[in-house]
Formats: sequence, structure tokens, C-alpha cells
Amino acid sequence: MRRLGCTLPVQLFYLDDEDLAAHHRAKLAALPDVRVISITTLVDVHASASASARGGGGKRSSSARLGWEMKPFAILASSFAHAIFIDADVVFLQNPERMLAYPLYETAGTLLFRDRTLYPGGTPTEAFFVEVMDGLEPSAMYREGRVGRKLSVHEGESGVVVVDKVRNFHALLMTTLMNAPGPYRDDMYGVIHGDKESYWMAHEMLQLPYAWAPGGGGTIGFQATAPSSSSSSSTNENITTICGQLYHPDPSWKPLWMNGGITANKHTGAEGSKALAFSHWATDPDWVDVQWEWEKVDRPFCLLRQTGDKGTTWDELTDEEKRVLNDAERMWAEIKEAQA
Repeated sequence: MRRLGCTLPVQLFYLDDEDLAAHHRAKLAALPDVRVISITTLVDVHASASASARGGGGKRSSSARLGWEMKPFAILASSFAHAIFIDADVVFLQNPERMLAYPLYETAGTLLFRDRTLYPGGTPTEAFFVEVMDGLEPSAMYREGRVGRKLSVHEGESGVVVVDKVRNFHALLMTTLMNAPGPYRDDMYGVIHGDKESYWMAHEMLQLPYAWAPGGGGTIGFQATAPSSSSSSSTNENITTICGQLYHPDPSWKPLWMNGGITANKHTGAEGSKALAFSHWATDPDWVDVQWEWEKVDRPFCLLRQTGDKGTTWDELTDEEKRVLNDAERMWAEIKEAQA
């Protein structure tokens, strides 16, 4: 972020030594304007872990690691009035500080990003939302969104969350409540992938404003199939395929950030540990004609565009954007080598 011109102070929250080893904490704390903070000094995570061990939180086992539920607590515990939460595997292609000046954020006080458009139709996410609203009228944001229109099982994701904690403090408190031990989290984590939908739902429950960045979650990585300009048939040569990490543009549709790290699949060990070759991005501007190919052991998610579809758009990264990602890959390789 510093190489992108970001001068904002950083507070890095961790859970314990297994989450972030002491020697790594020392290196990070030595960086200018970086504070490394144990969340256990601010939040009773032991009570949270005990509740999880009793079977809450989406049928967790007693050996489950805390993770998602700590994210809103980290936002709450940060000392900033304007907080930009960033997951550890996020890579920015622009200065994240710019988000604080977006009209979307200045108007609403909370800026959120959408996950991939997947599995249209009535979903458990919709059913859970209706239940927690308990008769309240949802906003136009919900009615015009994907879950409200039954276009996707997912609405939000929480790799990056931008919050004005003064204006939307009560919504943040509601978000932490939904991720704390208790009936909200037990039910929510049983049907939703962690904390990611709780931010917008909390705003809806309290009828407070929030804003979505444009589009559904796209992808950034490499072009697996060259585009065809000749035919609109359904043959493979007429499908453009961009494979890579979950990606989000700025309000001008320029590449802003991605999450998932820079390897093919961070969940599969050695098979997915090869660094991606970043050359293209693809967006999902209006949630129509969206086709995803599921990730594989050694290959990330792929977004497919059929020639003539109204949906996804794609383009090549600029030289500057490629340079930013190459720098990230270089730093990742240096860290990996130092740990070997």
C-alpha cells in the first residue's frame, strides 16, 4: 500500500501465535505507522471459542479456529473514525485511501463490495434475512439487489469494508452482535459463509444507509481462451474465459483490489501454490448471463463470457497495473524464500 501512495496509519489485528508468529509480529511492528494488536486484549475470544465448541456457528467442531467472527470486532476496536478493514490476502491496485473520497462512501458512510453472482433462485440467505428483519420493510438497496431479486445466493463479501464509525456506529455494533456467540451467529453461520452478509443486513435491520461498490464480484488473472469475433454459437471458441482471484473495480470500473492472494489456489497447498500470471480482468456489471467455472486444485475460479452475452465485460490490465501485481508477486516470493 505504501508503494501505491497510501499514508494512512495501519493497525494489524491478530488472534494468537498460531495466527501470527512473534517474529513476524516484530517485523511488521518495525514498519512506519504500523501497530500490531492482539485482539485478545480487547475482545473475550475465549467465550467466543467456548460457544463455537458447543456446536454453534454453523456446526463448528471444538477444534475450529476463530476467524470470520473477529473481523467486525477488529473494525470496532480500531482507533479510527473512518476505518478501512482489509483482509490479509487482499492486494490493492490503487491507493485504498481514495475510497474515503468516493461519493458513494461520503453519502452513505459505509461502503461494501459484492461477492460472485452464483446460484440464482430463492436461497437460505434470503430466508435468513426475512427472518431477522421481523416484519421491517427492507430498503431499495435490498429490493434492487441480487438476493432480493433472487439472482444470487451471495450479496456481500467482506475482504474490504469501509465504515464511518461515527455515523454508522450502531450498525457496526449490530454487526458485532450478529457475529458474537448467540442465536444470530448460530443461525447465520449455518446458512451463510461467515460474516460477509452481516454488514449490510445490520444496516437494513437498523434502517441505516449503506452503499455498494459497482458490479458483482469479478475476476483478475489470465485469459484462458482467446475471444472470437466471428460467431455467437455456443462452441468453446466463442467463449472468453478469464481465470483468477475475486476482483473489484472502483466506481469508474478501473481495477481497485482483489482478494485470495496471488497464487492459483491458497487452499490446496503445493498444488495451488504457483503464482498467477496477471494479464486480464473481467467484471460482472449487471448480474446477467454470469457463468462461473468452479476452482480446481491448481486453478482458480474462471468467469466465462459467451460471445453476444449482455453480461460480463473484460479487458487487459495496463502496464502500471501489471507492475503493481508483479511487485506483489516479487514481495511474496521474497517472504516465501525467507521462510524456507
